[in-house]
Order: sequence, then C-alpha cells, then structure tokens
Amino acid sequence: MAMMTDAILAVWNNVVPASEAEFNEWYIRDHLPDRVSLPGFRRGRRWLSADSGPRYFTFYEIEDVAVMQSPDYLDRHENPTDWTRRMMPAFRDMNRSICRVTAKRHRGDGGAAGLVRLTPAEGAEAGLRRWIAESLLPRLMQAPGILAASLWELDAVASRMPDTAETRLRGTRDAVVDWVLVVEASRLEELDPIAAAVDAGVAGREGAARVAPPDTYRLLCGLDFDLAGSAEG
Repeated sequence: MAMMTDAILAVWNNVVPASEAEFNEWYIRDHLPDRVSLPGFRRGRRWLSADSGPRYFTFYEIEDVAVMQSPDYLDRHENPTDWTRRMMPAFRDMNRSICRVTAKRHRGDGGAAGLVRLTPAEGAEAGLRRWIAESLLPRLMQAPGILAASLWELDAVASRMPDTAETRLRGTRDAVVDWVLVVEASRLEELDPIAAAVDAGVAGREGAARVAPPDTYRLLCGLDFDLAGSAEG
C-alpha cells in the first residue's frame, strides 16, 4: 500500500518504564482506533526504535494539515477517554509535528523505517527539496529492499496545538522537527546505506543542510480508517 495522503501527524516519544506495558495496550486498544476513526484520518502506524532514537514513533496519514484544527479533532482533545487521561502523564520527550509531504516515491509498505532529520540552511530550501525529489529519492528506490521514501516538512502553524485537556495532562511543551526523510525497507539492514547517501549529497551542495544521525525503527502495527470503527475498544 502506498502512502495515502500528502499530510502527516508525526509523534515521537519515550515513556515512563513502569507504565510501558499498559502504554502499549492503551495505544493499540484505545488510542490508535480513537484517532484513526476521526474524519480526515486515513491510517496510523506505530514503530519501535531499533537503536538510540526516541523509543516510539507513530505517524498518521491525514487528508490535510487543516484536519488538526477541525472541530472533531479538537473535541477529542478536550474530552479524552478515561484511559487516555491515565496514560498521558506517562509520555516523556514528546515531539509532535504536523508535516506536509513534499516529495515521495513508493512501491509498498516496509516493516523497517529509517529517519534522517534535516535542517536546511536559510535560503537553500527550494534547491534541497528539488535535489531530494529529483535525485535522492529515485536513487534510494533503486537500492535493494527499499519500498518507499518521502520527505516531510514541518508546517509550523498547523503544529501549534492550542491548550487542551489532553495537552495539560502531558504537562510539557511538545518539540517539533524541521524536515524528515523517511525511508521504508523490508529489513533493517537494508537501511544502512541511507545516511551515507544523504550525507554525500548534502555535503556537495551550496548552503548545505545540517543532518542529524539517522534513527531506525521496526513496525509494530497499523490501522486504516476503514477498520477503525470495527476495532475492539
């Protein structure tokens, strides 16, 4: 299945160790179905870190960044489930970023994902975006085992979450990303060449971006909008 939309709600977080078992049950039985059942949400996928990155990575494919300010979404934030109220204080190091997908190539979904965070130099955004779309992504898609590659760019305005009952339960301000290159593969080891390819391409460009070390994840589960209504709560 290819990426369904050109907008993403991405969440990275750690969790209080004593709450982790319940956190995972809550996510698959309550939170993921709750979110994916909302209008404008098409699919959600959860991932577990395979290295030193934030332990959990979840992203939702949404029809448009405006979905994040919709009455349905904000009402859910103001009226979280009892289980959500219990689990929100267990979140740590929360990064919640609403992004536009500005370039993508795909032939299917992978069970492993590699994420490379980029911060473009001021004024270099258009050139870097063009190089990623026209050169890097096609080259990555030729590598063994690569199933999808896309560029996500933060929408800073859409990411400004108003104060809600749910955000107050977390108690800290959420961090955000700048740009993220997301590559899906069938196996973790097939992601190894990605960082070198990005580094080599960025280093040779005028006004090079700052590149963070890559994070790798393995897929835990996914849920589509069409199935969310029948999911067991």
